[in-house]
Amino acid sequence: MGTWGSGILQNDQAADSVLDAAKAVEDALRGLVVGPVGSDSAGRMLGAVGLLMRFSPYSFDLENDVRAPLVEAVGRQIPALPEVSAEARAALDALLAGREPDYRMTTFPPRLARALFGSNERSQFPMEGTWADAPEGVFELPAARALAQEVADGCVAAIDEDFEHEQSLEDPCRESEAMGRLALLLVLDGIRVDPSCFVGWRDAWRRGRREPVPSEVAFFQKYDACLEAAIAYGIERFSP
Repeated sequence: MGTWGSGILQNDQAADSVLDAAKAVEDALRGLVVGPVGSDSAGRMLGAVGLLMRFSPYSFDLENDVRAPLVEAVGRQIPALPEVSAEARAALDALLAGREPDYRMTTFPPRLARALFGSNERSQFPMEGTWADAPEGVFELPAARALAQEVADGCVAAIDEDFEHEQSLEDPCRESEAMGRLALLLVLDGIRVDPSCFVGWRDAWRRGRREPVPSEVAFFQKYDACLEAAIAYGIERFSP
């Protein structure tokens, strides 16, 4: 797997990890094409749309084959949706009208941006330019927030499992299959994570990491600093 920078999202494995999480949200939204229609399922639909707008806007690309069933689910559930913000309603209306939603692209706090994307300016890789804010108020709906929490819980479980493998701890930028999930925990709205999870991941990684080969020492000094910063950010974000 390749790396193009020292941030925790600047490698192929992390990108694939985020993509896997997006596919799980797509599946949740696609599942609403059948089954009940009510305020809970409609709120879940809105939560899925908000999550995909947040970290997988390609899901709603007009040329993406997965778009059609996602929009079908929106159309089926929207009549039961409670009152939502004008921005959220506009995003749903755009999807139903055959357009892409309008995105407010995210500007991360500098400290988080450095952890995710390293100390240099962002590269041209799509992973670094497709983060957008969810429409205002989406995760005020209990069902939307519950879906976001399901995604967060799945991220925690994936990292726990991944960090049981020696290779992931030795070389997370090339071997970890869940590092992108760690990034999502730092970014997603409406979620809760026990800060002790981040402490446990940090301690496991510190115990398991290996000394890099001489030609990679400089890179891993930068990467390790980004991973330390990401974990510290998570501990602080979710601490009381």
